[in-house]
Amino acid sequence: MSFLIAALAGIFSVAFVQIASAADLPVKAPAYTPPTAMPNSWTGLYIGASAGYGWSDDDVALAASGISPALSLTSLFVSAAASASTMTLNTNPRGFVGGGQLGYNYQNDRWVWGLEADFSGARITGSATKEQTVPVTGFPAILATITGKAEQTLDFLGTLRGRLGFTPVNSLLIYVSGGLAYGHVKSDANTWDAPLCFNALFPCSTGPASGSASSWRAGWSVGGGVESMLSFAPHWSVKVEYLYYDLGKITYALSSASVNNGPISVGTINTTATADFRGNIVRVGLNYKFQ
Repeated sequence: MSFLIAALAGIFSVAFVQIASAADLPVKAPAYTPPTAMPNSWTGLYIGASAGYGWSDDDVALAASGISPALSLTSLFVSAAASASTMTLNTNPRGFVGGGQLGYNYQNDRWVWGLEADFSGARITGSATKEQTVPVTGFPAILATITGKAEQTLDFLGTLRGRLGFTPVNSLLIYVSGGLAYGHVKSDANTWDAPLCFNALFPCSTGPASGSASSWRAGWSVGGGVESMLSFAPHWSVKVEYLYYDLGKITYALSSASVNNGPISVGTINTTATADFRGNIVRVGLNYKFQ
């Protein structure tokens, strides 16, 4: 019996020593796995191209004033001709816009912040012609009829805008944007007699007047759009975007128009033109993200 007890004590002693030795052995750490980027992340620098259509309800407003001698009758004719020259011509520009864009996005969870600059050539242009007749005060049977024509064009548009977007799913970005807009604009206008500027009782005529201006303008823009990553082409995305721009207005003078009674000048009309440059753009774009 004592022999059996001694054997069991030996076995337990050996087991205890083995367990204690095993407890002292170092434990191997699990292999390091680097964190993975968010799938379909919008973070990164991108470049792309876009094209679309622009339109507006812009107009060119002509404002005229007359200068005439003290003789009351000729003053009335000059005044009527100046009134006939004051008109608004609705040019309603329409046309193509296309160019490229460069930007950077940063994504945090479902939100995306970014900055984008775009540069586009444009041919958004419109023209209008209008004939206006004004009766001479005190002589309603005698009329002053003037024809005016105006044209305006936006031939370059660029913007620098911040973007704020939300991703309902990782591959789809819905965003709003706003910031600086700048562009190159042109306008021209002219006026001239329509047939029978004044009726045959007083054979007057009004000489032609013309003027033009072009300049770089700065303003603002606001808009929004939807952009989607292409599942079959990593790094590529397509977008549809709306943009409203406001470049203000330009004002310029037309040459002076002489009001004549036969060969004799009886007064002068001085006209200024003011053209608005505000409008809308819808365009599609293709972007490539570098990382």
